[in-house]
Amino acid sequence: MLFLKIVAILFGVLVVSCFSLSAYLFRFACRRDGRGNEYENLERLKKNGLSQYADTIKEGFESFHAAEKEDVYITSRDGLRLHGYLIPHEDAKGTIVMIHGWRSRVAYDFSAIWKKYYAMGYNLLGIEQRAIGGSEGKYICFGAKERYDLIDWVKFLNGRFGEEAPVIFSGISMGCSTVMFAIGNEELPKNVVGAIADCGFTSAWDEFCYLLKNSYHLPKFPFLYIAEGFARLFCGFSFRACNSTETLKNTKIPVLFIHGEADNFVPLEHTLKSHAACASRCELLTVKDAEHGMSYLVDQDNADKKLTDFLNSLTKKNECES
Repeated sequence: MLFLKIVAILFGVLVVSCFSLSAYLFRFACRRDGRGNEYENLERLKKNGLSQYADTIKEGFESFHAAEKEDVYITSRDGLRLHGYLIPHEDAKGTIVMIHGWRSRVAYDFSAIWKKYYAMGYNLLGIEQRAIGGSEGKYICFGAKERYDLIDWVKFLNGRFGEEAPVIFSGISMGCSTVMFAIGNEELPKNVVGAIADCGFTSAWDEFCYLLKNSYHLPKFPFLYIAEGFARLFCGFSFRACNSTETLKNTKIPVLFIHGEADNFVPLEHTLKSHAACASRCELLTVKDAEHGMSYLVDQDNADKKLTDFLNSLTKKNECES
């Protein structure tokens, strides 16, 4: 009898421990907590041994904040007020929508590239994804709900610039995954003409499996299954709700995939799978020695040429069809 009581107590402790750790993982991944402003991210970058890029990034996000722009808003389908920054171009050839990564900011993630986009003649819309920055929301949904937010931002642009004005997505990390989930959706407006997909994960489930194993040295069972249960209960989405290897089978727009070969946060394998699954015209740029989200900074000359050629190809195609 005593033995059974001890076994029952140990089992109870194990169950409570599993649920507690899974709850922590869920909150860390999904719940809004205010982390991720530009200066915090910059300090993290320096600690990770990438201080040689700090000045470029700092100048980029500070100049973004200093630029003349509009605060714009939409209401999501579940009633959240979502915030974005609009930088209109006087003679725009279209609009590039910039979508940031997990717990980051658009000014930081696009610090090195936003001026290039603007100089090429595009309006810029930098959106803040739900539960981050100036957008409402309690939980980050890893693209499952953000894909519809992105589609609704296009509808906002169409109300502002017209339904014939070209729109191009540029997403990095989780923002890239949001893009890949959106461009295979049947609701995607027809004036979305291309996408730049930089270092996105195939699915939240795949990404968490990788991080649990490599960062926490934990198995996916039972922790990820329990954390997913919390996501279903509190956020109304599943970590397996979207997978780019499925959504990209339905896309018709050109995609430029970018990924750093030294990425140890979202491994290169994710983009290789997405690229292989893409049904539309697509190109791939991998950058040697580039860590997560750093491809443009590590090999700017090559990335510049690839981006310029890709964007010009979209513009030419649109001019021929108009």
